Amino acid sequence: MLPKNRGLEVKAAGSRPCRVDADQLQRYESMAGGFPLDGLYYAIFFYNNGRRKGSGRTKRGTKLNVCRTKAEVEQFVIRNCTALFAVDHRILVRVCEKAGAHVPAFPGDPDRPAVILHQSLLVRLASGDQEAFGELQLSSRQWASRKMTVKLPGKLIDRLTPVEFPLYTLGKVSELSSVCADYDSELVCA
Repeated sequence: MLPKNRGLEVKAAGSRPCRVDADQLQRYESMAGGFPLDGLYYAIFFYNNGRRKGSGRTKRGTKLNVCRTKAEVEQFVIRNCTALFAVDHRILVRVCEKAGAHVPAFPGDPDRPAVILHQSLLVRLASGDQEAFGELQLSSRQWASRKMTVKLPGKLIDRLTPVEFPLYTLGKVSELSSVCADYDSELVCA
């Protein structure tokens, strides 16, 4: 799925855009220059997280609020996943440079700045939208996406029916083209 010697940071976003800690992104940027990693990817799960029906104080909130354990949260996210993006951290650095870090961005920690990442931007990049690459001052000739479909058997996630969602990997053409040969996927260049 990813080029060799790359780290992976996992994030998830329900009904709102994904928030990436700006300070964390800067720390990873300093580590991804060859030691200890050759690069870093963010795996960002987007999932449906609708509101619960009902009335009264105990029935408010999202469907994810019902989950009480780590295992329940993981199961919920996988069952409701709409897309997974594996994004080269250098793209997120460009998003941060262009849009800046937003404060307050994290509930309970209002002083921590975050990069706000909308799924619509990632979809545009994954489809090879030259304008989207241009907005981030990235050459669409050097960056590409690879699309695969993730299929999980229902029994793996306590479901009768299997779960299927798209996986888009966004990275440098030179790095992704070698990985594409190893998997059944399509490389999309602008």
